Amino acid sequence: VEGANSAASAGVSGDLRVGVVFGGESVYHPAYPVNVLEGLMVHLSQVAPGSRVVGFPGGPPGLLEGRCIELSLADVCAFRNQSGWHMLSYGTCAEGAFTAAERAEEARRAASVCAAEQIDSLVVIAGPRDLSWAALLADCFAREQHRTTVVGVPYSKNCNVYVPKLMPITLGFDSARRILSEIAGNIFTDALSSKKYWHFIRCGEDALTLEVALQTRSTFSVLKDTGHAQEQAEKEDTHTSLKATVRRLEEVVERRRSLGHHSGVVLLSRYLVESLPEMDKLRRELVEVLGTAPEASLRAKPPSRHEVERQLKQEDARELFKRLPRVVQISLIQRRDAKGMPLLPTDLEAERILGRFVQQNLKAAKTKVPFAPRFHSLEFMSYAPLPS
Repeated sequence: VEGANSAASAGVSGDLRVGVVFGGESVYHPAYPVNVLEGLMVHLSQVAPGSRVVGFPGGPPGLLEGRCIELSLADVCAFRNQSGWHMLSYGTCAEGAFTAAERAEEARRAASVCAAEQIDSLVVIAGPRDLSWAALLADCFAREQHRTTVVGVPYSKNCNVYVPKLMPITLGFDSARRILSEIAGNIFTDALSSKKYWHFIRCGEDALTLEVALQTRSTFSVLKDTGHAQEQAEKEDTHTSLKATVRRLEEVVERRRSLGHHSGVVLLSRYLVESLPEMDKLRRELVEVLGTAPEASLRAKPPSRHEVERQLKQEDARELFKRLPRVVQISLIQRRDAKGMPLLPTDLEAERILGRFVQQNLKAAKTKVPFAPRFHSLEFMSYAPLPS
């Protein structure tokens, strides 16, 4: 995103004062490449000698508070190929819709800070959420003919910002898929050498998991498949169903066993369990049984897992609840979101749930298929890799 009245588009005639903001939610631990900032400063030194770059620590909140520090090329080069946390830190914009009416006060405060600091251009390095905030600022600044232009640099290891023919991938995606493919490849080698373990690996969101699967040729891959989840959520035997996924994986295990292979590797997408239609059905029925947050909070003592299980009316929901890990059951009973719906644990281990379901089904069928699952979560390893 860029403001309409850019002085750089007509050729820079003097030095500039450029502000930099690192945006990102702390829960995702973003590691923004300092190399982008270094490249910006080198380019400014060539096209506009004498230009200065200031950073706003804390991301968008730091900008709105007017906190800024001046950055030198030597300071930035000292953090080359590293995260920008120690140099500038990061933050995210406030919750809410990205409309001019709702963000009018933020736009006014940002314009006031930029005017006070004499900022000619504001560069926001961020993911989709904070880039939406930057686009809103750019529109407000252009409409009010403010001197500051806004430039957005898309950064997302999950490649969830896509512009056809202009931006096939985002900054961070190639680095993340390389480090994940390398680590997953090591696990693949271990599976081939040990010949007795099935490894379940959680990589990240769909695009990243699919790329790792293509690079490593995994035995089996499971994605959220959000494109078909909504329209087929009510169908029991769809490919988005947990029961169908477990059944297909059992068939793969048995087929490989018939060929003399007792090992394999399964790649899983992040938020796989949360997006399943069975989980939505279970959460809705739990609301009917336990009520929403206000009623649940008035209980002197929350009901036990076994009491809730007996009160569930639908057999498939009751069966799913019974097989979930204890920590997941307790979270569904005692925690609620803003809409009063039951909450799953923050770091839900989908790889363990899927692997244990397959193991339980094979054991219940009394098959002679050896199945020894091992579980790995590689998601956090992709947050701060060495830039490719």
